[in-house]
Amino acid sequence: RFGPLPLGAVLRPLGARRHTTSVSRRHDYDRPVEHDDHDRPVLLVRATLQVAGQPVALVEETYLEAVLSPAR
Repeated sequence: RFGPLPLGAVLRPLGARRHTTSVSRRHDYDRPVEHDDHDRPVLLVRATLQVAGQPVALVEETYLEAVLSPAR
């Protein structure tokens, strides 16, 4: 958790594979996208990291509006 490398990089030599289990839209805001919404959560992705077919870690990522929007 506090090491200098992400867990995926540590597990890669063991043949770790990522398996996405769900992707959902975030509905934290009911308003249309505005210029100041660059930090608005848009997607929630859940996955597992597996080594030799066995899950060893759960992953939960939140993607923000700024990452998914084309440059203005």
